[in-house]
Amino acid sequence: MERFLESLGLFQGKWEEWEVKDPYEGMYQGIHFNAVNIRLYHVYKAGYIRDGYEKRKEVVFKGLVIRYEDAAPTVLKTDHDFASIADDVDVRDIDAVKKSYIASLRGDETAVEIIAC
Repeated sequence: MERFLESLGLFQGKWEEWEVKDPYEGMYQGIHFNAVNIRLYHVYKAGYIRDGYEKRKEVVFKGLVIRYEDAAPTVLKTDHDFASIADDVDVRDIDAVKKSYIASLRGDETAVEIIAC
């Protein structure tokens, strides 16, 4: 995954760590695609010599990467997570969890539709 992210050229030289969440594969209008939420972090040390240093992370990119079987990947900078459950959903309520997850997919279907055109 790291090699793929580097090949996209996102914030070259400005990130050292990455995080992938909620991978999803599907088919849309006959086109196979996969999507993943991604965060790129700049990692640095902060503090003073006498007190010691601590490791800090700063998000330099948060968004969605969509790969298609026959086209170049698409990268969308967004604060919205793809294929996720809203923060305000009580995870003990399985029906609410399902509805939230499905709603996130339906919302992202619009993005895929716009990108695919």
